[in-house]
Amino acid sequence: MALNKQKKLQYIEQILEEVKNDNIDGKEDSILIEVALDFIDDLKEGKSNENT
Repeated sequence: MALNKQKKLQYIEQILEEVKNDNIDGKEDSILIEVALDFIDDLKEGKSNENT
């Protein structure tokens, strides 16, 4: 599924909120954090799979 810039930012925001609220276990939920980091890299490079 292709995600635009706004959806990536919303996902990153949600993950950071969950980390802040201590709702994410670093070991069990590491894939969620990895995806957020991948989205950050995409945004740094100006990549988006749809219109921004």
